[in-house]
Amino acid sequence: MSALPSPDLPPGPHRDLVARLHDLHHRAGWPSLRALAKETGVSHTTVSKTFSQPALPSWGTLELLVEAMHGPVQDFRELWLAASAPTDDGAPAPAPRIAGRRAELETVRRHLETGTGLLLVTGEAGIGKTTLVRAAAATTDVCVARGACLPLSTEIPLLAVADCLGSAYEADPPGFVQVVGACPPFVAPTVSSLVPELGATSGDRVRDDDRVLLFSAIASLLKALSSTGRTVLLLDDLHWSDTATLDLLEHLVGRTPSVPLVGTWRSGDPGTPGSTQEWFERVRRLQDTTVVALGALSRDETAHQLALMGADAAQVDVIHARSRGQPLFTEQLAAHLDDEAGLPDLLADLLDRRLVGLSGRAWSVVRALGLAERPLPTAPLATVCGLAGDDLTSILHELRARRLLRTSTAEHAELEHPLLAEAVQRRLVAGESRPIHRALARALGARPDPEAAEVAEHWRRAGEPAEELRWRVPAARRAAERFDRRQEAEHWLRVIEIWPADASLRPDTPVTRAQALVGAMDALRASFRFNEAAALSEVADACLAEADEGDRADLLFRRSIYRGDPEGFESGLALLDEALAIHDRLPVREGKVRALDRKQLLLFAMGRSAESRAVADEEVVAARELGDPVLLRDALMRVAWHTGIAGDVERGLALLASAGPDSGARDDPLGDVRLGVYATDMLLTTGAPPDAVVAAGRAALAVAREHDFDNPQVMLVRVNVAFSLLRGGRVAEAEQVVATPSDAPWDADHWPLHAARAVIDSRLGLAGAATSRIAQICAEPSTSAPRDLEFLTWAADVALWTGSEQPTLDHVLGQLDDVAGTAPLRLVAPALVAAARLASHRGASGHVARLRDLAKRCGLVGAAVGDDPNLAAQRAALVADTAALTGSESVAAWTAAATAWDRLEAPHDAAYCRWRAAQCALSDNQGTLARRLLAQAAADAREHVPLSEAIAGTAAGDHT
Repeated sequence: MSALPSPDLPPGPHRDLVARLHDLHHRAGWPSLRALAKETGVSHTTVSKTFSQPALPSWGTLELLVEAMHGPVQDFRELWLAASAPTDDGAPAPAPRIAGRRAELETVRRHLETGTGLLLVTGEAGIGKTTLVRAAAATTDVCVARGACLPLSTEIPLLAVADCLGSAYEADPPGFVQVVGACPPFVAPTVSSLVPELGATSGDRVRDDDRVLLFSAIASLLKALSSTGRTVLLLDDLHWSDTATLDLLEHLVGRTPSVPLVGTWRSGDPGTPGSTQEWFERVRRLQDTTVVALGALSRDETAHQLALMGADAAQVDVIHARSRGQPLFTEQLAAHLDDEAGLPDLLADLLDRRLVGLSGRAWSVVRALGLAERPLPTAPLATVCGLAGDDLTSILHELRARRLLRTSTAEHAELEHPLLAEAVQRRLVAGESRPIHRALARALGARPDPEAAEVAEHWRRAGEPAEELRWRVPAARRAAERFDRRQEAEHWLRVIEIWPADASLRPDTPVTRAQALVGAMDALRASFRFNEAAALSEVADACLAEADEGDRADLLFRRSIYRGDPEGFESGLALLDEALAIHDRLPVREGKVRALDRKQLLLFAMGRSAESRAVADEEVVAARELGDPVLLRDALMRVAWHTGIAGDVERGLALLASAGPDSGARDDPLGDVRLGVYATDMLLTTGAPPDAVVAAGRAALAVAREHDFDNPQVMLVRVNVAFSLLRGGRVAEAEQVVATPSDAPWDADHWPLHAARAVIDSRLGLAGAATSRIAQICAEPSTSAPRDLEFLTWAADVALWTGSEQPTLDHVLGQLDDVAGTAPLRLVAPALVAAARLASHRGASGHVARLRDLAKRCGLVGAAVGDDPNLAAQRAALVADTAALTGSESVAAWTAAATAWDRLEAPHDAAYCRWRAAQCALSDNQGTLARRLLAQAAADAREHVPLSEAIAGTAAGDHT
């Protein structure tokens, strides 16, 4: 293969690095991309980008390539560090490219600048010792003379010291020679054995095996160097050091040298000779020695490390769970995210070496811990491995000495790092794991209060579905008790998957297949997987014939959900009535209470509010008879919501608050969230100020955060709060509550959030994003959005400001036709006003009669409005817009509507009305009045980009 293309880079460290890499590629014989990919374990695409793209590659990838081409890794590391740092002339020292380690970094920096004696930075391999000291060196102007110890097959005395002195010489050759010349006469010929460049000027060399003379000469030279400017000796990897270097350091530390020393030391390396380890233990206790021990990075520090690498921030949790904050592991895992292999080759080799040479019994313990993938109590561990207690203790000591176990005083044994478990599993041969999983399942299942999910998983890996099924059902129920609906869904799906196909084989479980299907559907729906639940409903149809009456009623109830939404409310209602007819023949069950709740919801959505309220009362009676406090609380809150929606908000809120005590429900966090749904919806619908809605949702969202809930009820609280803030003109706050970016991908399960995001986008002037999202919602067959008056109200608002054709005016009016006169006025009125505003904006005068008829049928123009300020504002707005359609609009009508919106703290609606009033004033040649109206409209239209632009256009002379 010939040379690879090189990126066009400006002069600087990055270009020097790339040039050096291409030169190494040339000297290595131009190996192909695929050859390098095979050698390094990374994809050939990554290799190509490293050579050819202008972006700086990650150090992990670069290191592997340099090693594969047998290049000087340390030199390239220094080039990479230089290339990764800012280079603006005159700028202050850049922040080091290192994650975390703020305190340690400051300690090393202070030692470099003002410290004395030896500073030892310690930690396991890959923990970031070299990165730390080099990052600290990059923040100071001190001359750092660097050397590195190497694991050579033959010991070369003082090699690292020679590197340090050579580094000092290369930094300033004339100055170094001058310093040597100023030393006592014996120094120059003595140190010339370490700095060959001095040979021509130093006379005859002396014996280099005379350590007394050599150590004295080096000490004199270091003292002389310090007199010309601060110099620090940095020696990497002292655990690989030769004995002469260690003796010299101990000699220098004991003398309290003028030149400070820094060294890095790998902790717990089994390859460290005993004499070297003894040196470390001895030197660390000296008065002039300081030890900085490095530990793992936190989750946030790992996120910082990944950001420095340019890695995907979304992978932080996944990577940190595997690397446990070990920087080298993090770097390698991030660099190989797209690789199919479980572990990058570098890590696999590193971890495999730690498992080499284990005795048979030690391997059995490590294997059990690796397959358990968690700490194990010693009793079941001994059982799984077939070991007596004393034998196990002896082996645990052996494994801890080899740094394969974490140090712990508890009665648990744990592998030193999670990736060791992956390394163990890589070494297993066919058939080796199943007996161990079987033994683990039995041992863990026999313990008090076993974790059912864990036992079930071991039975799965042991290949015994009958045993797994016995444990998988309680695992699903345990997940539900912990409110973990996603995990619950996975357990139920697994139950269904391994359920015996032969109906005559009744599994040893406390549930029927129909009940497992119901559990799966409910958990899927609660975890935003509606379409999967709907597909499972189709599968469940096959169980209807064989199911008993209770299961049949429950299956029909679920079918009403998954067919009722896409096929129509009438279809869902018919299925519910069929299910409730069965329930009437049975003692009251949970399923009846839930079916009644669903029925009242459908009736309400169909505009049959009186019938809906009656069914809600039935739900309370059934819940009381059942004696379930949580279900009773929810039924009471449903009645409270009906009370508030009908207009008695104060009583509705009081009933919500008393539902908990009246039902006897305790420790009901999901009910606390549902209370937030009912309260915010009630207040939003009745026109309460935004701050009241925000306050009503605050407690529910706090409960959700405390319990890590992410379910449809939490979503609805956020949506209600967001829409209230939007009505209050607080778009930026609404955007924070929605927490869904404008470019977030569409998914039907979160359609209410997407609706709120669409309104936010329209207010921000992002017409394309807003209309696209509304179109997706309207086209989704699994949602009830096209029949939802609240959605249609906001969708019409988006259409008004973006020019979108969806929803059509005819569609909105058609839905209003279906419910006018039967649905609560407070739900119908906003949709009617939105339709009138859209018709007025489009000049659709042919709809005037229909709009007025709808207003009469729903009561918006009658006595039903009373002194309700919310309905009064809706009526005033409808009057103004319908007058505009007939050409009889007036300043008075529009300003009356604006004033009514002011009372509701709805500045954007008020601004719209004053803008329209100003247009009327301009048509009547009332310029002064128009300017005053436009000024106030502009102030109220803050955070509403298209309305602000329209107001500005009118002020500039565009009266359209």
